[in-house]
Amino acid sequence: MKKGEKHPSTKLYQEFIIQAFLDLTLEKDISDITVTEICDRAKIARRTFYRHFDRKEDVIEYYVLQLMGSLANTLIRPLGNGDLYNFIKSFFLYLEPYLDYIQAFMRNDFGDLVFTCYLKCLVPLSYTAPASSIPNEAECNLAYILGGLWSLFSYWLTHGRIQTPEELASIVTGRHPAP
Repeated sequence: MKKGEKHPSTKLYQEFIIQAFLDLTLEKDISDITVTEICDRAKIARRTFYRHFDRKEDVIEYYVLQLMGSLANTLIRPLGNGDLYNFIKSFFLYLEPYLDYIQAFMRNDFGDLVFTCYLKCLVPLSYTAPASSIPNEAECNLAYILGGLWSLFSYWLTHGRIQTPEELASIVTGRHPAP
């Protein structure tokens, strides 16, 4: 191992901790989860937890930053193509497997943290708006799209997640895919 490299077990222990924490968030309020419970579930010592995270809130932030970073990578192509329909559809399709965890975070007053991580990872995406003489038009368009998308996502989560990703993309763009 070279100087400055993380030991290979670092990622593995982080994954154990994160999965144990995520499992617990589906069973109880985050405020009621203790580091001891996380360690017991992950089958690690407390010192191992503290080697990787200072507190359980850091686990949430680390997890959500990783999730939103991967989401951003998924959205690069449809955004770069200017394909709003596939951008929105891809957004919801990507997040579907993680919705229970995101809802648990939001239900436990970590919605602002999730939103901050969302912006941190998605605002740097590049978006090419139609040619214009208006300064920073592409950045303004992207900020508008991301804000609206987050509002739609929050609404969808709190109202039963009834629509499919395709239906949500159709609602926003007015474009209906061929059957």
